[in-house]
Amino acid sequence: MKKSAKFFGKSLLALALGIIAVAGLAVAGLLSYYGQFKGKATVQQSVQVSLDGKNWKECKPVTSGGYECDLEFSVNPTAGDPVTQTVYVKNTANANANVKLDTICPTDFPYNKEVTLGEKVECYADADKTKLGVTIEYVVTDKNDNSVNHDNDGVYTLSQTSSPYSLQIKYTFAINAEPKEYNIVTQIIPA
Repeated sequence: MKKSAKFFGKSLLALALGIIAVAGLAVAGLLSYYGQFKGKATVQQSVQVSLDGKNWKECKPVTSGGYECDLEFSVNPTAGDPVTQTVYVKNTANANANVKLDTICPTDFPYNKEVTLGEKVECYADADKTKLGVTIEYVVTDKNDNSVNHDNDGVYTLSQTSSPYSLQIKYTFAINAEPKEYNIVTQIIPA
């Protein structure tokens, strides 16, 4: 028969458990903090876009997926002739916002070549980039019509004091482009 050690007539196991329980109560009686503040912040997007320079949209996710900041316009160029659409971008923050222009070529001309970083993109029908479909050129100007230059990485710095900015998008389709509708997307992305 096994005998367990006794201390003041109690088993050592019971005594150890009692000490642990008392220590737990002692620690539980001490505050780990005096209070807490739980804050909520509703953030607004600082870079906003507009088709007319008056009605501004900020990018917000929508429950069905994607974002509600997509703006659409239509142009009707003749193949070979350039056509320009002006859209607007502004920075509402009290700090500079760095952005890049990202071009998504139409599905008929899926191969793109950045000719001049941040300024000119060519979209080709073939991977060898011999069949040019459309050229997209960008010119960014501030509210005083001064050209805004980008850095060596194609990053434009939008200051709050120079907002809003005009973004002129010039499309030139190849002279032999098929007459149909093409979807070209220009994204203004954080840099």
